[in-house]
Amino acid sequence: MNSANAISGFASTGIWPLSGLKAIPQSKFVQDNPTQREVEEMVEDERSKPDDTISVLWAQADRQRSAEAKAALTKAANDLTSMRALETMFDYTTTRQQQHIEYLKKRPVTVRAHVDGSARLFTSFETSMQQIREAEAQRKQEEADKIAREEERNRQKGIREQRRKDEAKEKDKRKKDREQKRAAKEEEKRLAVARREAAKAEKARKMAEAEATRAQKALEKAGTKRGLTDSDSAGESSQSKRQRQEG
Repeated sequence: MNSANAISGFASTGIWPLSGLKAIPQSKFVQDNPTQREVEEMVEDERSKPDDTISVLWAQADRQRSAEAKAALTKAANDLTSMRALETMFDYTTTRQQQHIEYLKKRPVTVRAHVDGSARLFTSFETSMQQIREAEAQRKQEEADKIAREEERNRQKGIREQRRKDEAKEKDKRKKDREQKRAAKEEEKRLAVARREAAKAEKARKMAEAEATRAQKALEKAGTKRGLTDSDSAGESSQSKRQRQEG
């Protein structure tokens, strides 16, 4: 029994007799495309292949006597080598495009291989339902990713807003601290000026009191001297009066 008979039997009976990878024909397997490294190696192999025209150019370049002719032939050989590599890349790209176009023209494959190696034949209805489920799961995942990105943006926005508020509070605090320090310095200066003025006033008061004390003492001393002079004059006048009366 081959895969064609299995598909035909399943279409008529609904029973899939084969299991495993043997249920899938070789034509249904997809060949892996060569990697970039393999493509580069292919191009390098193509560049390293002998080419009669390039060999002739290099041989002619070695026989030239003038530097201009040798440089021209060398450049022509290098350009031809690069052109051969570009042709290889172009042929490879064209082949890939043709294979892709042929693949697009084919009908959808109904046989799917699972990771564990088992095989199952999907009908068009089951395939459609699976595609719907996959599309729904992808839509839900995209919606969840969108919500997660929105939440992350909101979280970052909240962090930035909080940072700006904290910076504004810190700025206001520094401003208030500067104003308090400035006010404290001004108050200290004012108190220092007041203390100096009070000291000057106290000094002036003490000097005035001392001056008044000296003036009072001078007045008292002058009054004492005047009293003594008056008493001496009165004694002398009474004595002279008695002498006149006696005479």
